[in-house]
Amino acid sequence: MQLNPHIRLTLDFTCNTEHKYFSAMASDLGFRAGMEPFGPLYDDACDVGITLDNPETGNRTHWYLKDTATDEGDVMLWKFVPTHETLRAHPRLAGWYITIFND
Repeated sequence: MQLNPHIRLTLDFTCNTEHKYFSAMASDLGFRAGMEPFGPLYDDACDVGITLDNPETGNRTHWYLKDTATDEGDVMLWKFVPTHETLRAHPRLAGWYITIFND
């Protein structure tokens, strides 16, 4: 079953339509030091990610953790991309990604 981890509004992110990304600082999303900005996407799998709610369209989309960038063991950012289910329902999200910077 699909879960809705760490639901956030699209309005919480900076959106760049030309380069197809959303970005935000972890602290601006309410995450404190040591917290990871993602959770389980499914009740029967180990995939993790986040959920975006778009109040303008009413759409809820799911994004999985694609990459974690580190520097000397410290997390610098997390990168998320749409799940396959999200892309089937919203094909215009192909090529989009989300970056959450660990500040």
